[in-house]
Amino acid sequence: MYAWLQQAIDAGAEVVTASDRLARELRLHYDREQVAQGREAWRTPTILSWQAWLASLDARSVSATDHPLCLDGAASTVLWERCIRAHMPDDLLGTAGIVRQAVRAWQRLQEWQVTTDELTRAASSNDERWFAAAARHYGESLVANEWIDSAGLASAVSRRLETGSIDAPKLVVHAGFDRLVPATVRVFECIRARGGTVAAAEVRDTTPEVRVGSFETADAEYRAAGSWARARLERDPDAAIAIVTAELETDARRVARLIREGLAPGWQYGSEAHRTAVNVSYGRRLAEYPAIAIALLVLKWLYTGLSSREVSLLLRAGCIGVGGPGVRSRLELRLREIPDRAWDPASLCEALGDTRGDPWGDANRRPAATDWLGRVATIAGFAERAPPRAAPSVWAGEFARVLAAVGWPGEHELTSPEFQLVNRWRELLNQFARTAIVTPEVTLAGAVNRVSTLAAEAIFQPESAPGLVRVLGVLEAAGMRFDGIWIAGLEARQWPPAATPLALVSRELQRSKGMPDATPADTLEYSRRVLRRLATSAGSVAMSWPRTDGDAELTASALLEELAGAPQDATVDTTVEALDPGWHATTLLGQPAEQPDYDDRAPPIGADERLARGASTVQLQTIEPFQAFAYGRLRVEVLQRFEPGLSPRTRGNLIHDALSRLYAGLPSQQDLRDWDEQDVEDRIGSAIDFVLQKELRYANGVLRHMLELERTRLRQILEEFIAEQLTGPPFSVVGVEYESFLERHGVHVDLRIDRIDRLADDSLLIIDYKSGAARPLLDRQGDLADLQLAAYAAAIDGDVGGVGLINLDSREIGYRIATGSEAAGTLRFEDWQAKLAGWIDEVDDALEEIAAGDARVNLGIRAEDGRPLAILSRVEELRRAL
Repeated sequence: MYAWLQQAIDAGAEVVTASDRLARELRLHYDREQVAQGREAWRTPTILSWQAWLASLDARSVSATDHPLCLDGAASTVLWERCIRAHMPDDLLGTAGIVRQAVRAWQRLQEWQVTTDELTRAASSNDERWFAAAARHYGESLVANEWIDSAGLASAVSRRLETGSIDAPKLVVHAGFDRLVPATVRVFECIRARGGTVAAAEVRDTTPEVRVGSFETADAEYRAAGSWARARLERDPDAAIAIVTAELETDARRVARLIREGLAPGWQYGSEAHRTAVNVSYGRRLAEYPAIAIALLVLKWLYTGLSSREVSLLLRAGCIGVGGPGVRSRLELRLREIPDRAWDPASLCEALGDTRGDPWGDANRRPAATDWLGRVATIAGFAERAPPRAAPSVWAGEFARVLAAVGWPGEHELTSPEFQLVNRWRELLNQFARTAIVTPEVTLAGAVNRVSTLAAEAIFQPESAPGLVRVLGVLEAAGMRFDGIWIAGLEARQWPPAATPLALVSRELQRSKGMPDATPADTLEYSRRVLRRLATSAGSVAMSWPRTDGDAELTASALLEELAGAPQDATVDTTVEALDPGWHATTLLGQPAEQPDYDDRAPPIGADERLARGASTVQLQTIEPFQAFAYGRLRVEVLQRFEPGLSPRTRGNLIHDALSRLYAGLPSQQDLRDWDEQDVEDRIGSAIDFVLQKELRYANGVLRHMLELERTRLRQILEEFIAEQLTGPPFSVVGVEYESFLERHGVHVDLRIDRIDRLADDSLLIIDYKSGAARPLLDRQGDLADLQLAAYAAAIDGDVGGVGLINLDSREIGYRIATGSEAAGTLRFEDWQAKLAGWIDEVDDALEEIAAGDARVNLGIRAEDGRPLAILSRVEELRRAL
């Protein structure tokens, strides 16, 4: 496949490639050839990408005085930012995009040997003039400090070759270059002038078997490419197969999934080998990897607060602390009870470390939770002692120590990809440390932001086995050879691709120098050359394009027509669309559903088992038994959402708690009448102060203001409530937050009743407070809408003369009471005792079902009501089976 390589290495050549990928491919191929020849050891050949080879030549310099310091990409970017700010117009707000454009333009200018004088003379617009000034400033800074950057390395090497300070290689063989730029040509000419030989790798011309076809959509096209690869591999398992597409930069994951769908239908059910059978060349931005995102979040916490959502990510991260995320779940539940805010490490430790109420819930979880909070305290300690400014190398070392102190990247044994990721992170910190060359000192915030920017721009892909099928970008395949190649996406919009001339450099200058994309003719010719190179890189070639993209109709590229007419046996294959296997999932439609051999029933309730959620679980049993089982017996909890202010749940709890505090002395109606205006004001104020105390404990300025507004609302509700209580029938409060229990059929339910009153006829009235929108007490049939009140009635001793709801809202105080007494109640029943007994019987029936393990799924409930637990039940499966 690379017949020239062995001959070149035997002749002592240094092999220079256009990309790192091709260099790795050639090294791997050479090593395999040595093993195939029975060798156990061999000399490592010089096979390097262009930039790596230049660096190796630079390192051979025999003159220390003619050896400027080479800036890496991070340091040169910092220098560019400084130069651009010095010359950029004031009305331009951001620099990030402009810096990227400037770096690209500078690289191109150096490749085409354009001086800053030429750049300045050619500038005709304001943008071109200020960029020329910034470029001159940048170039002068390099010279003044005796620096060079990666863009100028080729020119520096050429000068040293000309002066003899670098020994010229005897033989250089280059491969994979679609376009030799002037700077590269000059290096090669200097080597020749010193007596060396430079040659292009010999690529044998082939007349491939070409199949051309179209597909309805790009999805069908990629599935077909996977199916084609499978057919090739079935004929020759050792074949080198590649699929090339220009879409990798936009959606590499989608492309890979679709190709797997054709290569191995049903791959989702298979092993890891099924997933890794398709090797995608395009990596992800470093900051997108979860472990790196968590590391950046920890570093951000060193100088600014994190939102509750961000803290939640740290709590659930497996790469922070010990014990895994499960042991810290109670801390997150506690965090979700507190209004969202910007948490500094110290305040979070104070809030979550408060043992009042035992936020851990389980003593066995306390050590792990304490460990996590201790690591947060480490972050707080660093933030307190951090200097105002320090060298990037100092910050890099501190960042590494902070991450180690919090347990990053985790206590588990790292896999190979994880190990490579951690090494890449360390390399990034070293890269940041080297920016000290151009910026001796930075602030902590500046250091963290710089590291975050580097991580957001760096592309990383762990090295792995090549896989059965390689998916490559158009330029990544340069110089590589295959047994079979499929070139996808050859529609008119993408081929030739849109021209991207330099935005900050005069178009006339670009044309005069013959720079890429300076003219439509150049773009067309380069695209034609690349496509021909791809089409001759394998013995078997397939080319395709999609006919539609959504509602848009697409046509084949004119280059495809031109190319397809060149090989003698290239034909438009009208049957190529049959290669698309479609979606594997559709093959399952119409097949008889498998009936799993398991019992859906839950086990009967245990002797020592206690039902959670009190009487609400009893009510759920009558509506959706599975929810009663999940919430009551499995003790599932739906996570409370983070709220920027006071959540409806928190505001409701404040009303409940304030009423409980206000009526803690069990007053009668007469007692309320005896309170004078000052008594009412003092008692209400005391109750509100008590319930707000917990919320104020960890409140910031904004939340304190919101709580003051809530104080006003609570006072209004309580004042109106007391006034309403004075107008009704006589009562005396005999219980507030009354704790009781109900035990039937072996089911033990702990209950907490908001309030119990004794009426004038000595019967008891059970009251449940409701906040927010008013709720009905009875349904249309005249029965309790919520059996919670009936469960309370069944649990207490004494004559229950009524049950009721009191809806408390800033708009109204609503009473809904059902009773048999003439003195109390808005809904009076002549057969009260029989009615109440019937409701209690319903409670008894529900408890009997719970005891037996009834966990049926109610398929009649609304989707939004059942969705929180859909992942635990088989509700969707059961619906499809109907």
